[in-house]
Amino acid sequence: METLLDAQRWTGVFFVPGGFDNRFAGELHYSPTNGIELDASLLGREQLCDGEVLHGHLSDGSSCSLVGDFSLSGSIKRVQMGTPSFRCRVAFRFLILGRHITLDESIQSVNLDLSNMQEFFYPEHSVHQIPLSADASISVPLPFGSITMHQTASLSPLANEVTALLYSTNEKALQELEALFSTIQEKYGHELYRRDSFAYRVSIKFDSGTSLSEAHSNIRRLANIFSLFTYSPVYPTQTEVLFKEGRRSATLYTSSILDPRTVEICKSSTSHWHMPITANKVNLREVIQSWFSKENDYTTVISSLQNETRVYTISEIYGSIVLLTSQMETISVRHKVPAKEKYEYPIKKFGSLHLHEILCETLACTDLAKLGVAIGNLRGDIAHVGRPLNYINKLTTLKLLQVSECMRLIVIGFILSEIGIPFALIEKYQDHFALDRLT
Repeated sequence: METLLDAQRWTGVFFVPGGFDNRFAGELHYSPTNGIELDASLLGREQLCDGEVLHGHLSDGSSCSLVGDFSLSGSIKRVQMGTPSFRCRVAFRFLILGRHITLDESIQSVNLDLSNMQEFFYPEHSVHQIPLSADASISVPLPFGSITMHQTASLSPLANEVTALLYSTNEKALQELEALFSTIQEKYGHELYRRDSFAYRVSIKFDSGTSLSEAHSNIRRLANIFSLFTYSPVYPTQTEVLFKEGRRSATLYTSSILDPRTVEICKSSTSHWHMPITANKVNLREVIQSWFSKENDYTTVISSLQNETRVYTISEIYGSIVLLTSQMETISVRHKVPAKEKYEYPIKKFGSLHLHEILCETLACTDLAKLGVAIGNLRGDIAHVGRPLNYINKLTTLKLLQVSECMRLIVIGFILSEIGIPFALIEKYQDHFALDRLT
């Protein structure tokens, strides 16, 4: 099944709302690495148009809407056999597959899945052991409405014969089971179903409705916290939106320009057992509420996770070290720490013992006070011109990457503590990913 992490293509005819008579042919492209683009072929000047919404009928019978400022007036003109034609490629911000919309329509709810979210809730190989229950849902009230994480399943009528579902070498046991099953089926037959599939989904509800841009913003914020949980890029794999004026949901595609390596990381499977933070270890309601009130404070670190490629240039490592030292300074300012301890304090307060050891070994320090000074000197080597170099000429690229990665885990340790993750779990998180990335 194709997801929002896969490239897709459609052909069809497109037109401005109310302008079906001036429709034109086009090929619509979507990919997480190139966004949403329409290759348009126009046969006359009357088809040249500008606007913010374009409607379409696709060759598979679907309706669609493309949203974003566009102009076809700059199309390249060609003349063949005396007939002028125009061709152009236009980018859009959103694609709504399954519905024609207008800009003033508001979204009532969003239903989505995120990359590796299923493993966050349960190990895949144990899914058959998880009971389907409405009580398993987690609802998080928020200023705009609510976010609910809930179970979904596809069901089919139960077979008449229990032996079609179960097997035993003990025939007497099967006979007794069949007798009991027949009795139950006679009494409750129309209420018994077989569970064919099972998954967790997230629903975002907007009490007063919201725009496409605001809905996308809240989807992004939710993906960001799961990125933090998994120390990995996380993006939607399926997104269904329900408009207030509609009865059926439509699929939402959002334009993004991701590195192909980031997409591959999103697609790669992560085991539940390799996730230090999972749904059963934290109070999701409180953590998500806290996150939605503070998330804008952490955009620098979240951006580095959401655009992770696991391939680094020396300039990226230098830039990361400078940015992370600034984050550490911010932490110390918030906690009213003396300036001379601005690097030492975050390491001591929000870093695991294992991170202390890695940093001390890498920067040849014997204690945290000297480590704080060393990090300040390393930042100075990178950010200032004309100073004697303390570390840049001594450390390999791998050693500099180790410093950067440890610093990022320390800053993330602070963020996790701010949203209510216990420090014992933060230490396990830091030790796990330090081992995973630095060995």
